[in-house]
Amino acid sequence: MRTTNARCAVSRRPLARLALLASALAAMLAAGLADASPYGPGHVYYDYGQAERILNNPDIVLYPGARRDIARGVASPAVMDVIEYSAAWYPITVSSIKTGHPYSHAPTLRALGMPGYPNAHHYGTAVDIAYVNGIMVYPGNPYARRLARNIYYDGSFAVQDLGSPWYFGPYSFSDAMHQNHIHIGWPYAY
Repeated sequence: MRTTNARCAVSRRPLARLALLASALAAMLAAGLADASPYGPGHVYYDYGQAERILNNPDIVLYPGARRDIARGVASPAVMDVIEYSAAWYPITVSSIKTGHPYSHAPTLRALGMPGYPNAHHYGTAVDIAYVNGIMVYPGNPYARRLARNIYYDGSFAVQDLGSPWYFGPYSFSDAMHQNHIHIGWPYAY
């Protein structure tokens, strides 16, 4: 099995996988890491197969915090799905899911009519994509624009907020803070 991170290498035997997953969940609960879910204390999002695919996909570069969020089960299923969907179009770099993202982006949340609320990253229900097809996201990146448009118009995601250098319509926004990445989020999922 190909892996880029030794911690992700797992035996293909189902019982070994189950034991590893159970021990990881127990460690997360003991460390208080399982409280990150909007579904309450003790809940962890986790689809082992999908997490393994994302962590080992050569078309998905993950900043260290995003890698930890996926490995710990902090990223919501919608976030995991949109990461895989995006990488099917172009190679991407994920800069943030939860770890390292501020609790609130006051100017953006004020513009959306939600001042003082935590942003979706706080709950693991948002993802930031910083590079598309090897090029930093900026208004002149045609691949990033195409990807953001495809995510916005693909009805299967029901995106509740999409921040980027481009405005596509309701639930989409473009502000000064989102000129260098694509933010895809579901702030009302909790």
